[in-house]
Amino acid sequence: MNYIFLFFAVTLPLHASTKVIKLEEFNTSKLSISDRFKDYMSDYTTRSYKLPFSSYQIIYDSNESDSENFLKDLSKYTNLEIRTNYQADTYNLNPVVEKVFPSISLSKTPVYHSYNCHNTTLLTQGFLNRQSYSTKEEIEFYLKNFCDRVHELDANVVGINKSTMLSHSFTAISKNFIFDKPKNSALSPYRFVPIHSSEGFRLYSCDSKKFHQLKCQKTKELENEIQAIDTYFSNYVVDLQNDHRKVSKFKRLSKIETDLSRMMYTNKSCSLIKQSLLERINSLKSMYEAFPTSNIYGGGIGKH
Repeated sequence: MNYIFLFFAVTLPLHASTKVIKLEEFNTSKLSISDRFKDYMSDYTTRSYKLPFSSYQIIYDSNESDSENFLKDLSKYTNLEIRTNYQADTYNLNPVVEKVFPSISLSKTPVYHSYNCHNTTLLTQGFLNRQSYSTKEEIEFYLKNFCDRVHELDANVVGINKSTMLSHSFTAISKNFIFDKPKNSALSPYRFVPIHSSEGFRLYSCDSKKFHQLKCQKTKELENEIQAIDTYFSNYVVDLQNDHRKVSKFKRLSKIETDLSRMMYTNKSCSLIKQSLLERINSLKSMYEAFPTSNIYGGGIGKH
């Protein structure tokens, strides 16, 4: 068998050393006809698929006209030596995503519409560490307090559209490609997609370390409780376990929200942590309230 090795030597301050990762061949015959048809109907190559009731599959297609540039940009962004050792057309990118964004699991998909673009962006930037639903207000909180406006698209830059009607955000891996989740639909996978213009988007460079350096002993107990409830709902949308606890968790969130809103802090760190907790509560309540109807919508680029 002939071997094809694609190697791009790069250095990024975000990663200590270059590691080797081999892309496994992906057999598209596993896809249903509807999945393949939907991909062809998209305005952009999605490079991602949903296998029913199993996992999200993110694909590298070596036949695409921009495939060489994509793999080169991905290698530079991840600081990985990416190899393909098959004479094949398509390869599975899931190991790359899960290594670079460890908070994003592709092995299970939610039953309810939930994970959305803003949550994905906050995960890739390191502000959050659980897959969930995030409101526009939650991501705007982090952009306002821990990010700086920039004017050019580049690796790890966040984009959020300026529209007040439809909100969408992404993380760029280069000037030419982005990583996002186009909708909050359980049938809408994470994806890499080319971007030809950042017009209509506000661009930010973020530093999550500034957020995680905040300390406030007065909010610590509530932080731990909110994190526990956050974990419950993150798991619940996937496996529907402990359904009988759902209502009580929601009521507890509402009580914590009331208590937090009454607390006044002169310390800046405490004030920022308080606001971040209120935004997380609001996002969780929004996700919960949509469970019966599954009608939260997160927009995307192009037609999906």
